[in-house]
Amino acid sequence: MKKLDKYLLRELSGPFFLAVMGLAIFLLLNLIIALSGLMADRGVGVLAMARLILLRLPDLMVVAFPMALLFAIFLGLGRLVHDREVMGIEAGGISRRRFLAPLFLAGLMVATGNFFFHNWIAPLSEHAYQMEIRRIIFRGRLPHIRSHTFFTGPGETFFYGRSFDERDGTLQGILIHDMGGDLVPRKGDATMMVITAEKGRWVDEAWILADGVIFGYDRQGRLVYTASFTSIEIATGHTGADFVLGTKSPSEMRLEELLIRIEMLRRAGLDTIRLQVELHSRFAIPLTALIFALIGGPLCLIFSKRSRAMGVVISLLLVGFFQGTLLWAETMGRGGVISPVVAGWAPNLIFGLIGLYLYLRLDSLSHRNRWRGIHRKLPATLIIITLSVPLLALADESPIEITADRLTVTAEKEEIHAQGAVTVKYGNTILQADEIKLSRIDEAIWQLHAQGAVDLQIGDDFLLQGAGLFATLRAEDEELITTTAEVEQLRGQMIFTNAQGEEHMLNFTGYHAQIRFDGDGEVEAIELTRGAATTCDQCLVPIRDQPYAIDMERLTIYADRLIVAYNITIRAFGLPVFWLPVYVRPLDEVLESPLFPATGTHPLRGWFLKWNIPFFIDQFNHGTILVDFYTRFKEIGAGAIFHYQFFGQRGRVRFYYFPARVGDARTEISIDNIWTVTPEFELAARADFTQIGVHRHLTFAVSTAISFHDWRVGLRSERSEKEKEGVVQIIERIPEITISRAAIALGPITITPHMSMGRFHEMRDAEEIGSGLRADGGLSFHLPSISLWSLPGQDISFTSTAGMRLSYYYADELTFSREVTSLSASLIYSSDGVRSEITYSYRRVVGRSPFEFDRVDKQHHIAANLRIGMESPLQLTITGGYNIEIGQADPLTFNIDYRFDSGSVAMRGIYSIALRRLDRLTFTGDWRRDDVHLSFTVPYKVAQGIFDTSSLRFATGDERGTVSIALKYDLNTMNLVSTTLGAELLWGDRWGASVGFTYRAAGSLTGVTASLFREFYNCMRIGIEYRAGQFLLYVSILAFPEAILRYEPPL
Repeated sequence: MKKLDKYLLRELSGPFFLAVMGLAIFLLLNLIIALSGLMADRGVGVLAMARLILLRLPDLMVVAFPMALLFAIFLGLGRLVHDREVMGIEAGGISRRRFLAPLFLAGLMVATGNFFFHNWIAPLSEHAYQMEIRRIIFRGRLPHIRSHTFFTGPGETFFYGRSFDERDGTLQGILIHDMGGDLVPRKGDATMMVITAEKGRWVDEAWILADGVIFGYDRQGRLVYTASFTSIEIATGHTGADFVLGTKSPSEMRLEELLIRIEMLRRAGLDTIRLQVELHSRFAIPLTALIFALIGGPLCLIFSKRSRAMGVVISLLLVGFFQGTLLWAETMGRGGVISPVVAGWAPNLIFGLIGLYLYLRLDSLSHRNRWRGIHRKLPATLIIITLSVPLLALADESPIEITADRLTVTAEKEEIHAQGAVTVKYGNTILQADEIKLSRIDEAIWQLHAQGAVDLQIGDDFLLQGAGLFATLRAEDEELITTTAEVEQLRGQMIFTNAQGEEHMLNFTGYHAQIRFDGDGEVEAIELTRGAATTCDQCLVPIRDQPYAIDMERLTIYADRLIVAYNITIRAFGLPVFWLPVYVRPLDEVLESPLFPATGTHPLRGWFLKWNIPFFIDQFNHGTILVDFYTRFKEIGAGAIFHYQFFGQRGRVRFYYFPARVGDARTEISIDNIWTVTPEFELAARADFTQIGVHRHLTFAVSTAISFHDWRVGLRSERSEKEKEGVVQIIERIPEITISRAAIALGPITITPHMSMGRFHEMRDAEEIGSGLRADGGLSFHLPSISLWSLPGQDISFTSTAGMRLSYYYADELTFSREVTSLSASLIYSSDGVRSEITYSYRRVVGRSPFEFDRVDKQHHIAANLRIGMESPLQLTITGGYNIEIGQADPLTFNIDYRFDSGSVAMRGIYSIALRRLDRLTFTGDWRRDDVHLSFTVPYKVAQGIFDTSSLRFATGDERGTVSIALKYDLNTMNLVSTTLGAELLWGDRWGASVGFTYRAAGSLTGVTASLFREFYNCMRIGIEYRAGQFLLYVSILAFPEAILRYEPPL
């Protein structure tokens, strides 16, 4: 029997040490990730980082040892089950319970070692770790008590000393604020105690105060208790700099220290629940190894018969269930909901009873059917027993995660009070503060009050810090959602997307802010009072001293839609430079609303001032007043842009009028409107009118549609103007009604019907082409692709479409009709690297239309396309066809394309079959390597034997600048036609310059542009630019493309 016991223990030892190493490596990796921020933020070196990791590891390994034993049992014992060795042992007459007895010895050994490790080694290591962290935070020095210094004690206690003598540890002129009753028991209705003393000194781990008074205040700040003393002892449990840095946490105390601290606080009449929970955990957690041995052996025999991997899965589940129950019990214990004894021992008791039952019934479960029954029922039983108590206790709790140094939950779960390094997580919201109180208002509404170093983060786009926060939360669909919040003395950051789709960061600060959230808990609107904002982010520089900042009395931000500011002062590097009564900036569209006015000179009209003054009614109704003033002839242009949404209407109106005294007057009117009659029915209207001098331009469109079942009925009235080759074509639909239906499936064929009727008026350059009614209807047929023949790598398919259309016209007291029948069929062959297609098209037209826009020509045509080498570097494409209607072949086009790693070259040709000659060849090339790009085009007219203008383009660039040169060359005369140069250069501290021009062979220089600018912290650009014969001085805010100050001085 001893040999068998040794054999089993030997089988467990290897997997145990392997599991310990694996868990240690896993914990090390997590620690490296968790502490890596210290290297960047605090400049911690590699050796110091390694020391921190080694000091932190022992405290985490306390729970790793029992887990390693459980994995070892399932791996080692699982191998014996899988290899039928357990079956052989049973055949030798050894019972299962006797066979598993060595597991308890292993569990007891691990538990004993873990007990000493948990209570003596881990606390020392954890305390050294915390001290090392403190040294890093305080740059290698621990603070000392100095004269006229405030410092904090344990819990919610604050100390002040007028003078301190380090030689004998005497403090003079002491003032103590005890906010939570941590030092002095509360009397009567007193919720805060204030202690004054002439002097005090350290004795062991307590303050001895002399000649003082104790004051007690209630929640309203009224004095309700006073008492004087000549000498009083206040137990703190620590001395010297440790007191300044705060008391040791329970995890830093050795077992004897923990017992002493509990007894000391008990004599002082203070709360010891949290320490008692820790005390019981010091015994219960090491004993987990024995519990895992008790339950792991029977479970391994149950689940490892079929698969050893199943044992690993069950180990993970068991550890997860145990850790969840342990976390719940300790949280409830620290909050005073359950007894500290129950909190410490409940997980061991629950899982120990399950393991004991399985072990005692092990031999009686040898019958196959019983094994099968326990195998089937045990997982569900474990889950139910493990989760039933936590779920019953937390059934009414909000879906919220809270971590804090001190957590109190009322028995009715109506209030939650968290103190000290509080972190609250729910949904995509993370809230941190020194103190947080949660109060339930009703079944679905909670109120949250946070104080001290408030840090609110919502997703990745919103971050806010403040002195205090008050929020209303709503529980919905097992989620907690913020509805409103108020923040005091805040500073924040918000990512927004501007009208060009670019993401920018808005930094803001203010005295007070109100935040509204949408139904998903995302920020919907922020209203800020007495604050400042900027899109600059210069490190360690206040917002008002950034390259630019906006001081405002009130700022409202509608997320990704609109920014509105009132009574604003524009600052540049801290100096006020400009004032506006109101500023409106839409973020989701381009609006003519620059932040600054534009000024300069016009060649004809002299000096000018252009200013677009915004106005704001609410977030849906706002706009801009347009004002232009020219000095030479005292001309004033005026207009407005108005965005509106009311009474089911929404849209935009723009008006501008410039009564020129010299030259042409200008009038512009545009309207875009959508009327939502019902959620399913909308009426859209658009109109644009422009008059310059005597020339007028008018377009409009009014449309609506309604759908029911698969049918759609639409009504549209429209006037459009199109210019092509200097000819203006005007088409009016006044009005047209259309009826259509979704496709109807008849086997593989789909049929789509459509009908329309309307009045049309067509003109060309003020000459009427036709005017009258049109009634139109038709059917469209579609046959999807059908495979006719298929082999591996080869396929022949067929697809076809057809249509019938009948139109009737009544124009100029004449009646017209037209019938159109069309058919298109394609035969497609594809194989590896080859694709060919033949398409037959036929359109029969009987009758005619009196309108040009409605013209349909008859067609009878065959087209062919061949492509070879689709998957190879060299590709050949040939297209051609034959027009049966006129009996003539289409020109044959071919394209040879060769692609290589860094570019490609191609030759395209056109061959006239009718004339039996090659008409044209075009050679192109493209080459890229790193930051260099070279391309060329050489067209050659073969029939005439001459070259068209060839082009060569070279470009290169990196983060320091770009240069591009485009040459056009006449190869017939070997002369340069033109040279186009464009270059931009960046250097130094965000300085930049650009130049561009086109030089033609005739000696002319056109398109000359040049600029010199400097960017400040990726948020503001100041520059001078030359274009179109004018110099332009400008200041632009990069986040708002139109927030630009322009100045054009005279030439």
